[in-house]
This record gives sequence, structure tokens and C-alpha cells, in this order.
Amino acid sequence: MIIISARPEDLVATYKQPSQRENVLEGKVVTNVFCGDFIDCRVMVDRTPLRLKLHPSMGISEGDPIYIQLVPSGYTVIPLKG
Repeated sequence: MIIISARPEDLVATYKQPSQRENVLEGKVVTNVFCGDFIDCRVMVDRTPLRLKLHPSMGISEGDPIYIQLVPSGYTVIPLKG
């Protein structure tokens, strides 16, 4: 098992599935809060909650499907010893 750690602003979110399917997660928006210069968004991917910081122009709504692309330089993989 591993843990993937990423800063919320390093995750790229889109409405349409990217043509490149590697490092892409599909989720559903659970909550979103407008915070002025960004939208604080919670997304469920399977049973895993993720937090995203999105640009206000994204216009995302609760219940919307969303695709999240993990940019390789934007996350750290931590192996769990067990």
C-alpha cells in the first residue's frame, strides 16, 4: 500500500476525460466553497476524499463528475511499511 501526497493546487481538474488516461482519477464533487480567488472543492474518488483548489471560473457544482490529473512533478509517493 502507498500514500500519495499532493498539494491541492497541484491537481489539474477538468470536466472532460483527458485523452491521456495515465495518472487520471474520476470523481464526483461533494462540496465547493467560493473563497474569492479560488474554489475550495471536495471530491470523492471511489471512497477517498480529495481536496482541490480550483480557479473561480471553473463553475463547478455539487454532484458534478470531474476528472483529476496528477501531474508527476506535483506529488510524492510514500510507501507504507506493513
